Amino acid sequence: MIIDAGLRYDYVKNYDGSFSDSSGSLESKNFSDDNWSHVSPKIAALYHITDNTSVRGSIGTAFRAPILDDLCRNVILRGKI
Repeated sequence: MIIDAGLRYDYVKNYDGSFSDSSGSLESKNFSDDNWSHVSPKIAALYHITDNTSVRGSIGTAFRAPILDDLCRNVILRGKI
């Protein structure tokens, strides 16, 4: 059996964000700076049943940085801002 463990560090910074609408139908807005960080651990195992057969398994967490649309747009969708 082989056991492997790892850590991943993610850091995201959003700065100098703004939204403007030249038609005037939406409010222009400047967004404050923000940042996110996350440590994602993972552990995996490999077990050789025979010379030609093995079983693998892993478990861990992940981080997904917000996309620009999530950060800088305010809309009402299904009653939520």
